[in-house]
Formats: sequence, C-alpha cells, structure tokens
Amino acid sequence: MARFASDKDYEFRILRAVEDVNAYQKSRLFTKIRSHFGELAGKTIAVWGLAFKPKTDDMREAPAIPLINSLLEAGAKVQ
Repeated sequence: MARFASDKDYEFRILRAVEDVNAYQKSRLFTKIRSHFGELAGKTIAVWGLAFKPKTDDMREAPAIPLINSLLEAGAKVQ
C-alpha cells in the first residue's frame, strides 16, 4: 500500500505512522532485555518462535531478526 500510495504521489501518513511504530517495536524488546539483564556480553539468550507467520518457517522480514542482530552486537550468544 505504501508503494502504491507513493506511486500515486499520495502521502499516506497513517500508514507511515504504523510503519514507524512497527519499526520501534522491533527494538523495544532488546531494550527491555538489556535493562533487565544489564551487560549482555557472554550471556546466552534463547529466542523462540522466530517465524514471521504462524505455522510456517518463513523468516523473511521476521521481527526476531533485528532482535537477534542486536543481541549479537551486544556480545550475547543466541540459541
């Protein structure tokens, strides 16, 4: 929809706002994990339920990917 609106030179502000909130939500869990556990370097974190859609193994655009990347960058081991 965003691309269609853009192609039609329409500023779909509510859709942009939804996309911004969704992007923020992807970093929120990492912030909570770091706040709860403190330093993550050397800690092992298990991440379950990675598939983007229920009953599938589709990982394209899965919200878990940014979380895993943030954990790894912080020095955590991810299982």
